[in-house]
Amino acid sequence: MSAFAVVTSLNRTLWAAYAQTCVTALAKALAPDIPLTVWTDGPVPQGLSALSRASVKRLEETDDYLPFLSRAERVRPPPVSEEHRYRFEYRRFWGKVCALAHQYMATGEGDVLVWIDADVAPLGPIDAAVLEGWRAGHRMVWLDRNCPGFAHAETGFLMLEKCAPVDAFVTELLETYVTGALFDYREWHDGFIVSALMRRHGMRIDAHNLNTDMRSLHPFETSPLKERLVHYKGDRKKWAAERRTEMPADGGRA
Repeated sequence: MSAFAVVTSLNRTLWAAYAQTCVTALAKALAPDIPLTVWTDGPVPQGLSALSRASVKRLEETDDYLPFLSRAERVRPPPVSEEHRYRFEYRRFWGKVCALAHQYMATGEGDVLVWIDADVAPLGPIDAAVLEGWRAGHRMVWLDRNCPGFAHAETGFLMLEKCAPVDAFVTELLETYVTGALFDYREWHDGFIVSALMRRHGMRIDAHNLNTDMRSLHPFETSPLKERLVHYKGDRKKWAAERRTEMPADGGRA
């Protein structure tokens, strides 16, 4: 069985709003043999420093994070409504991409890195058997979808085996940002970019889509993940502090 490790990212604002609840619970739910790494954008939140279960890394200490932000300062998004603004908020999702890529590059060959967004909380214990059940031997596991207005993947959960085909995908994902090629795409968020790159890499990777309903806005709820994870997506983040598990049908669009 492959070794598993879990990674996420956040900043102080997200930590105070919802990530402290979700990440602290995740640290308790993960089996002791599954490492948890948390990448931070800016100063490390005080509560995170006290979370001995997690290894904390800073995005600013990578070679890519700050240089990209400096080069991208001059880029202006097109005028869009508030509802669609997230589609061009490259800074909001750059930390996630940078953390995922650098943590993946540090993963041992044949081992599996599991990305879980900081607005996702566990519903029960998560050990290697649970993760292997979701993985089912595939090199990559993701949540693809094609619902109205959201014809791109939900990237709140990813599983990536360290191997040559996935190396090529992750390398191109990082380079899409670092080189500025990101801004040539119709949308600038990670879900759109991941979906675009998977059209080239998916077959070579042997990727497995856990989502059983491509028209679902919330693939966590139409996949096996629903038994162990709840995603406080978009407007649902207001329920994270009380760990609400029954989500309303509407909302949660960003």
